[in-house]
Amino acid sequence: MSLTLERISLSDRDEIEVLCGGIWDGMDYLPKVFDDWVSDGGFYKGIENGRIIAVDKYTRLENGVLWLEGLRVHPEYQGMGYGKEMVRKFLSLIESKESFSKLRFMTSASNEKMVPMAREFGFEVYLETHSFMISREEGLSEENVGGLIVETDWERVYRNLLITDEFRDNRGLYLNNWTAHDITPDLIKKEVKAGACISEPSTGATGFFKPYLPYNTLCIPFIAGDVEGIRRLIPHGIHSMFREGWDRLSVKTASQSVKTIVEEYLVQGDKKIALVFQR
Repeated sequence: MSLTLERISLSDRDEIEVLCGGIWDGMDYLPKVFDDWVSDGGFYKGIENGRIIAVDKYTRLENGVLWLEGLRVHPEYQGMGYGKEMVRKFLSLIESKESFSKLRFMTSASNEKMVPMAREFGFEVYLETHSFMISREEGLSEENVGGLIVETDWERVYRNLLITDEFRDNRGLYLNNWTAHDITPDLIKKEVKAGACISEPSTGATGFFKPYLPYNTLCIPFIAGDVEGIRRLIPHGIHSMFREGWDRLSVKTASQSVKTIVEEYLVQGDKKIALVFQR
């Protein structure tokens, strides 16, 4: 086994689509973000005998964090140690090329291969989160969600977030689908200006609602504040999912109180533990 790492180019599309074809029953998001990842950089292939065996990606986030994502191994080479070899060489490449404060990634706690491998490479669990997926059939469409407002004052929103229990519980992370961002002034400014921040004015509870286009999903990356306010914001997300044609509503949180509220609206949806690893 001797993988050589090279940058992925647009000409690799067909071969990588074949590599991803059987992952998650053909529902892998990677082909949908392929062009963006090539343009962004940090997207590498592991080659052996002229064939792409594995791929991996790093993305620069807030506060000097490099986010790792997209590790894939060709189906014909799984179970043979190529995933571990790709990670080893990819981490070595990153350390030789990039300056960074932390390396992070997220995976399901049930991922029997990735969780022990993460620890083998020196990663530790930074945050354990509850991950929910509410499908179209399970949302409570009769709930009244009127009276909510779209926030425009990002500085006030940011100040208020810093003192919430949920900010503490999430260790300051904004859990957008399967990427965890540090909550920074620039991030909140961008999201508020994009109209993603909704609040319940009588309680001050605040939630962010972000589309994730590859899976036609509406995400709640962060939600915080008074319990009764959150109980109105979650149905807002469900209503938006129905009204705007999203297939599902995704919520990730480390807050026990938010978890309890989301479960009130979860009939048969998917729920799991997602782990943010850090090194």
